[in-house]
Amino acid sequence: MIIPTPYWVTYSEIVRLGQGVVKFVNTSLENGYKITAAELEAVITDRTKLFIFSSPCNPSGAVYSKEELKALADVFNNTPGIFILSDEIYEYINFSSGPG
Repeated sequence: MIIPTPYWVTYSEIVRLGQGVVKFVNTSLENGYKITAAELEAVITDRTKLFIFSSPCNPSGAVYSKEELKALADVFNNTPGIFILSDEIYEYINFSSGPG
């Protein structure tokens, strides 16, 4: 499972409970604490089964734009067989200045 950091603390523990392997992708302030399509593509292997993220993200507050989400979707379109788990709990807790 691929998890961009920072992430909600239980994500990795849920994977470990299911005997999965977690691959963390460190994000940075320079990228607004968001994983890029290139970073995602670089960590996908033939063993990758799941990608989990949230937007808005807890704890960073990062919100992916429509273009950023499309770029991630394009990576997954080129690597079928990977499930995407999007934590939508924060969907209505968004204090940005407008649509993303």
